[in-house]
Amino acid sequence: MAVHTVHFRRSGSAARKISLCGGAAVPGSGSSKFVGWFYEQDGQRTGPVTAGEIAARVQDGRLKPDDGVWRAYQDASGTYLYPARATDAMKP
Repeated sequence: MAVHTVHFRRSGSAARKISLCGGAAVPGSGSSKFVGWFYEQDGQRTGPVTAGEIAARVQDGRLKPDDGVWRAYQDASGTYLYPARATDAMKP
């Protein structure tokens, strides 16, 4: 699995380094935990946000199918982002 370090900015805070994983596989049940969703729009990377925030952006058209969306998991070694579809956040 390819891993790249990228910078994401949370509203009102400094950019943080997070690892972007190229594979679609997500971590097992081990020590990693789900920490939220990230998205990229117009070159601006934002997160973590809730599934509800992603769903609201999809529903009102602010988030398009080709905008980047990732699920974020964290363990002792860092935060890792796994590719997803924006509509995945709308599933129960």
